[in-house]
Parts: sequence; structure tokens; C-alpha cells
Amino acid sequence: MYDAIFLDCDGVVTDKKARVDKRVLFEVYRLAHAGKNIAFITGRSLTWLSHNIVPVIEHFNPSPEDKAKLFFIGEYGNRWLFFSGIGFMHGADNSNSLPVNVRAKIRNEIARFPLLFFDETKESFVSLEVRHDALISPSMEAEANRQLDIAAGYFSTRYPEFNVVRTLYAIDILPKGLDKASGIKRALELAGRVAEVLVLGDSQADLLMGEELMNQGVKFKFYYLGEQPVPPALFEVKKPSSRYAEGAHEVLSGIR
Repeated sequence: MYDAIFLDCDGVVTDKKARVDKRVLFEVYRLAHAGKNIAFITGRSLTWLSHNIVPVIEHFNPSPEDKAKLFFIGEYGNRWLFFSGIGFMHGADNSNSLPVNVRAKIRNEIARFPLLFFDETKESFVSLEVRHDALISPSMEAEANRQLDIAAGYFSTRYPEFNVVRTLYAIDILPKGLDKASGIKRALELAGRVAEVLVLGDSQADLLMGEELMNQGVKFKFYYLGEQPVPPALFEVKKPSSRYAEGAHEVLSGIR
């Protein structure tokens, strides 16, 4: 059975409106308490993780031993948090980051997409995220998705030397080689040797987690929680009956 669980955040720990599901995080705490290594592998910043994930888990009063099982991998592995015995410590790797001048250029272009904002908490790449407070109707949600699609095409053409990834809520503009696979490498570096991993993701980009585990020779099972059809993969992909955080809760609550 699994001795590690690696999970995305957006669309896995959160619902479709980016709200954190505390039931999922309770299951994370429960499984860490049972001795399993847990790694959140996300493009989100450490600021977001520290404000939205860590406090909820702290509410369950985890012991130092429980916290030592938790790893928070932000910015696809360029930033991370781990428990040192006295508190959570920060780590950073700036060897593969978006140049400052490119970040400035993109910041000046965000006005083209009024339902998106420049996420200032990201330190090593750029995210243009949906303004969730503006999504007051289904038509506004549809318009936000339209702007995400247009922005993905625009920035892919504008900056072909970088990768542009469309996520559930955002557009990420990244140096090549910075992705969910690099997040997996960081998780394995921090967690140490693992025998079998449960992986939870909701997008095609998350399949890179499974591919990297294959490359590393690590046994794993992948659950896809997105509402779109399961993308083609090099490995078996399972799908629970529920989507997003509901699906994550369904899967995690069944593990002992």
C-alpha cells in the first residue's frame, strides 16, 4: 500500500471556485499521522500555501512527527517548505527562473485581459490568475475561461522561448524544464525513498508527475479529478466518481 501521497492543489485540494476543502486537508493530516509522506506539488507560491493550506492543517493540531511527513512544493519545485523540528523552513532554487525583464513586460500586458490579474506572490515565474471575486454569474465564468484561452494563445506566440500552461484558474508562463516533473523531483529529494505513491491531479499538466515517477522507477497509481475527459497517458489513469476536491476526498478517505 502507499507510503506516500503526492497531490496537486488547484482542483484537488480546492473546488472549481478555488475554495480550499477542509475535509481533504483533514484526510491529509490523518494520513500523515498514519506515517505516510505527503507532498503538495503545485505552481502556487509559498505565500499561498502558507496562508491557505498550512493553517488549516495546523488547526488539526498535528504533532512534530506528523509535520515531518508534510512537504509543500511550490512554484513547481523552485520553492518549498519542510518541517525542521522547530518550525517550517523555506527552501529556494533560482537556477531556472523567468528573467526579471520578462516578468516586467508581461505585467504591462495584463490589461489586455481584465478578468485576470498578475500574481505578485510568484517569485520564479509568472501566473496570470482569474479574478474570482468578479465571477458573479455563469456568463462571467464563461468570459473568464475565454480570456484564459485567449491569453494562453497570445503569450505562447509572444514568448515562444518559454512554456505557457493553462491551468484551471490561471495561465503560467514558465522557463522550459519547470513543470510538475520538476516538482516531483523536489518531492522525492525531500521525502527520501518511497516505495509506492498515490498521485492526485486534475489536468494534462499533472500527468507529468506520473511520467517522472515512471522515469524514476517508482511504483504509483494516478487518479484524475478533472471534469474534462482523461487525457492520453503513458500509464493507467483512474477516475473517481466525483470531480475536483470532492473526488480527492473520495479517494483519500478510502485509504488506511
